[in-house]
Amino acid sequence: MDATSRLLKDYVERFNRGVETGDFRSWLQLLTPDVHMTFRGAPVGPYTGRAAVAAAYQRQPPDDEIELLDTHEKDGTVVVGYSWLKTPWVRSGEMHMKIEDGLVAAIEIHV
Repeated sequence: MDATSRLLKDYVERFNRGVETGDFRSWLQLLTPDVHMTFRGAPVGPYTGRAAVAAAYQRQPPDDEIELLDTHEKDGTVVVGYSWLKTPWVRSGEMHMKIEDGLVAAIEIHV
């Protein structure tokens, strides 16, 4: 398993554990301290910095787990299709990730 595949596996496992427990600290460690997170199609964000993402997820945590559908790279960005587990047959959106030194440095979530 290559480094990007391992990061994505960890990302999903830790995110889903955060949904289950309400504790996203382990997932947040996969983001760079100065991560930039934006959303397209949702009235939230943008957030800059791990602390800002943590505060946002504490105020309004996700209520469903994700499952990865497919992954490809485009112009140095990892593009990941995902579904929510409540509706696994529906492609819910994509995450466009910039990865630096094994961590997510930027993520644009298309919903």
